[in-house]
Amino acid sequence: MQSMNAAQVAENRRMANPDYTYSNFKYTYVESLFGTYSNVYMPNSPTSQLCLDLQATPMTNLVFGLGVALQTRSYVDATNLTWAGGYTLLNARAAYTWRGRWHRGEVSLALLNLTGKEYIALTEPDPDGNSYQPAPTRQVFASVRLSLGPD
Repeated sequence: MQSMNAAQVAENRRMANPDYTYSNFKYTYVESLFGTYSNVYMPNSPTSQLCLDLQATPMTNLVFGLGVALQTRSYVDATNLTWAGGYTLLNARAAYTWRGRWHRGEVSLALLNLTGKEYIALTEPDPDGNSYQPAPTRQVFASVRLSLGPD
């Protein structure tokens, strides 16, 4: 086992992982069944998406995480007249792992959309008028994993 100094231990126990995507997809000219358009944004493509995940490991076998996901509005079709609004979601997770001589295991819990934000998850141009697909408000995921046998 490799030994670590105090700074390496502190670094190992706290992590921040930011991800950002900027998409400026603009059609210069579009011919479709709905008409002809120029200088319009690509449907279903938000300009900005940001995800930030913070993780803390207060003990060797225990991990806590907090995440934020942000997305700006996106247009439903090439007319750019209708759009789904942007949103920000807050997520949390925790996991505990253990190891024995002949087994190892993990228990985890994830809570998505803690604030219960109502938002549109998917848009699609639909002549029948069903263009907006709502996302679930809150979600809870739990898991237990057990592996048997020598390590």
